[in-house]
Amino acid sequence: MPLKENRFYPFAVLSVVTGYAWIILNLTINKHSDLSAPGLCIFKTVTGIPCPSCGSTRSVLSIVDGDFGQAMLYNPIGFILALMLVILPLWLIFDIITDKRSMRNFYNRAEFYLKKKAIVVPLITIILIIWIRNILISI
Repeated sequence: MPLKENRFYPFAVLSVVTGYAWIILNLTINKHSDLSAPGLCIFKTVTGIPCPSCGSTRSVLSIVDGDFGQAMLYNPIGFILALMLVILPLWLIFDIITDKRSMRNFYNRAEFYLKKKAIVVPLITIILIIWIRNILISI
């Protein structure tokens, strides 16, 4: 369901703030513990099976520590999340200062293209491959 125009930017700001809060919380919690310890995943807790994004937080934390190899082992999705945590706040600030809606326009175009089978099928395939990898690693 598309976000209404007047709700897009508050939702984007909330998402960025929540993402940074989650990373800061985990940096604080994991400061004196082993990053290889399992994280919080409701899906895995309920089913016993890791979800496609299991390990993403540990991956981002490894990127913050400069350990890119370990980040890839935890979950390659962490690289996308880390990139988003860098780009999105800057993009939001740019849109607010210039009074443009470039992020909203990009979101609309991305949503349009993600409805095309030629784009969504490869993306789903990549996520399934990551999910299978997560399951095999946890066995």
